[in-house]
Amino acid sequence: PVQCCSTHQKKQAPRAASHKFCHKAAAAHLRKQGKQQHSSSSSSQEVRGEQLAALLQRVGSPAVREQPKIVQLLAHVLPFLTYGNDSLMCVLVHHFLPHLELLMQSSQECKASLVSLVMPLHMPLQQEAHIHQQPLHASAQEREAYVDCFVSVVQRMGNEATACQLRAKLTDAGLVERLAQVVADTLPAADVDKQGTAWANALATPCLPHVLQLLTGISRGYEAAQTQVAQSGSGSSLLMSLHALEEMSSEQQMGSLAEQLLLALSEGNPQLTLSIAQLREATVDKKR
Repeated sequence: PVQCCSTHQKKQAPRAASHKFCHKAAAAHLRKQGKQQHSSSSSSQEVRGEQLAALLQRVGSPAVREQPKIVQLLAHVLPFLTYGNDSLMCVLVHHFLPHLELLMQSSQECKASLVSLVMPLHMPLQQEAHIHQQPLHASAQEREAYVDCFVSVVQRMGNEATACQLRAKLTDAGLVERLAQVVADTLPAADVDKQGTAWANALATPCLPHVLQLLTGISRGYEAAQTQVAQSGSGSSLLMSLHALEEMSSEQQMGSLAEQLLLALSEGNPQLTLSIAQLREATVDKKR
């Protein structure tokens, strides 16, 4: 019996070794296939990034910026062209923010409170360098076209998953906080004379309409952004200043922009809805 068992084990040994070899070969094949798929996915993503960057470079061209319908169409489809992909969203955001930063630096009021808006988002270094260099060579008209397009992109964002993801990226990266600080530093206190120099200078600030529009689009129904805007300044001072601004008239319709921002801040936010309603009720009571 011992010899029989020994003979059986010897016959099983090659078979076991064969199975072990097959398992190793299968595992190696799966690892190789996974690497190939990852490489293919990375390559496809890189191509999409290059295509998106190429499209964005056309935004400032005369053929595009002189056709408002084309700009509106681009603003509508650009977020969807990121496919909800983080790196593609970085390409989209990084392409616009340097233009916004340079435009805001042309205003002393904005420049005084401006921290670099170019966010430290992860993206390929070569691509990042190319995008950062581009605004230095852009004309004033091109820069304005890029900023207008970015404002349109943000304002057109709905409640779809891609839009919510883009809102989160802009908010988490600090853009909302910095823009809100620009507004807080630009607008006088609510109790300052509305006919005085301080409010006149604020209404004449070139970058303020863009900033108000961007904050409106990002904070609409998004609590994290709403909270950052509401907490800017000291206490509820920014909300009070925005309420004061919404009652004023100007050539750039600042009052309407402030009203739209307050509406966006209150959307889906009961606490801010109550705070803004109380500010308005207090103003009505004073006028009685």
